[in-house]
Amino acid sequence: MRSSALTDELIRAAATDPLTGLASRGELVRLLGLVEEGDAVVLLDLDEFKALNDVRGHQAGDDALAAFGTIVREVLRSGDVAIRYGGDEILLVLTRAGSAGADATLERLCARWSGVDHPTFSAGVAVCHHSTPTETLRRADKALYEAKQRGRNRWSHAEQVGATGHLKVVQ
Repeated sequence: MRSSALTDELIRAAATDPLTGLASRGELVRLLGLVEEGDAVVLLDLDEFKALNDVRGHQAGDDALAAFGTIVREVLRSGDVAIRYGGDEILLVLTRAGSAGADATLERLCARWSGVDHPTFSAGVAVCHHSTPTETLRRADKALYEAKQRGRNRWSHAEQVGATGHLKVVQ
């Protein structure tokens, strides 16, 4: 019995990022495999995070990540998933959210994160439509890059256009 409980605890610990309390990167393949048509994939990135670490120190960066993880967990609906994708990037899988649901989640996140003495965030949103979860993630990453290029502290939507796979970023 004690061995089984210890095993369960080790599995839970391996699946959870200790700093943010979100799912760990090791869960990415499994959780991305659950993405279905209509789900929104959102890639979040804290703006100017390197500067925060350089100016205020790595503890300040860790504190910002921990606080961001807490707030992300608080604004998600049951069934939604958040993964610490890497460094200061967080990946959200918003079940059956579509574009409007992704916007609503990001608005809740903005409302909770504003006023906190930490960096702003940018996000890229892609809704899974006739594409693989990996392709949807790639589109969200491209939309995140677009949001950063447009000045940070915002999000952009990637929309697949036609069968060519070209992307159109809307805001």
